[in-house]
Amino acid sequence: MASPSVMSREAGHREDNADLEVMCMTDFDLDLENLRRRIETLCEGQESVYRCFCEDLRTTTDPARRREIIINFVSQVATSAKSFADEAMRKLVQVQAFCIANLHAENEESLGEISSALSAEIEQKNAELQEQASSRMKAKDEARLKFEEEKAALETSLREELVACQICMQNPRNVVIMPCLHAQFCKECLTQNKDTNDNNCPSCRCPIVSSFPYIC
Repeated sequence: MASPSVMSREAGHREDNADLEVMCMTDFDLDLENLRRRIETLCEGQESVYRCFCEDLRTTTDPARRREIIINFVSQVATSAKSFADEAMRKLVQVQAFCIANLHAENEESLGEISSALSAEIEQKNAELQEQASSRMKAKDEARLKFEEEKAALETSLREELVACQICMQNPRNVVIMPCLHAQFCKECLTQNKDTNDNNCPSCRCPIVSSFPYIC
């Protein structure tokens, strides 16, 4: 049974290292309290062996017996140390395996996050490209529509200009002048010219001999 001082010391260790014990168990699968007890047990055992060794040496004067005591003591220390070293090595392998597994899990999580981020970025870029393509297509359609409207307006204007009387620019051309055959005027405008004593062709100033109607 442990002495009160040992029990008090153990309680103090547990209280002081409670946060470290949780961290070691969670992050490294290492039972810190168990390791502490194992180290203390080893030290106490080695100290007990050392006290027995010293007592045996003091009570023995025979050189052969002293040689045997020393050899046994060193052998016990070595065996105890080897046992602890083997146990520590097994614990080391366990901790390393745990850390590697956690590292792989963290890497997988990081890769998943990176992959998700890249996928989201690619989707965003695709959406932007589709929007840009749609905008270009819309602008192209609007430009084509505007061109067609302007073309139609120009054709209408030219058509009206080609069939409109060159004097009033309103009435359609409907008279052919003889003998010059000019036909850019309407009957109303030629009649008005004639009423003002101007019976010449407005284009070439040739005297108008006659005229006949036509439909432009």
